[in-house]
Amino acid sequence: MRLRSWILAVSAGLVLTAALIWAQAAFLRVGNGGVVAQSIGRLLIHADGTSEIIGHFHVLAGLPQTLLFARDPGEASAYFTARSTLFTIEPFQNGGLTHFRVRPVEGDFVRVRFYYDSTPDQDLSRPDTYSDGELTSSWRWHSGHGTITNGVSTFTGGLDLESGGAITHQGNLLEVAGIANAVTIVLTGPALQIRPGEEMSVAWGGTAISSQTR
Repeated sequence: MRLRSWILAVSAGLVLTAALIWAQAAFLRVGNGGVVAQSIGRLLIHADGTSEIIGHFHVLAGLPQTLLFARDPGEASAYFTARSTLFTIEPFQNGGLTHFRVRPVEGDFVRVRFYYDSTPDQDLSRPDTYSDGELTSSWRWHSGHGTITNGVSTFTGGLDLESGGAITHQGNLLEVAGIANAVTIVLTGPALQIRPGEEMSVAWGGTAISSQTR
């Protein structure tokens, strides 16, 4: 009888623990059409003609500021960052409009990877500081193009989740990969003026909207 009671008690404890873990891990999930994240950063254009994006999140699926920043909000204190693989920017004309698209330097797709850094130290002049944390998820940048008009560049595209996992942050289990499995991104910045052989750092801000596929 005691053994049975012990087994029941242990089973109940395991069920409760699993339920708590699921609740913590799943609370980041954002429904279709909801704002997944808002971020700011830089488009880095290198002298060899390749480019990449780095940035940090100041809004991430409803997380409080205490879970987003180690101190006063800014790139140097952000726990969650993003960095893309290298791509090229190809402008093309459409009447009086200038459009642009991106193409991967290697492989079939540009990839954007999200990172978690428990001791953030990001520096816009040191891109590697945006990817020296723990990899939390990888996203495939599968489509999109931009338009330059009235001194502003706007880019709209799509990201599909390829892989990801959970992290423990300040005692909270966060399933970062569970936020959404697909997002539509809108990035805005000043008009691009790419000059061959010149390095540039272009400020941008962006929003990711959930476009769930399952």
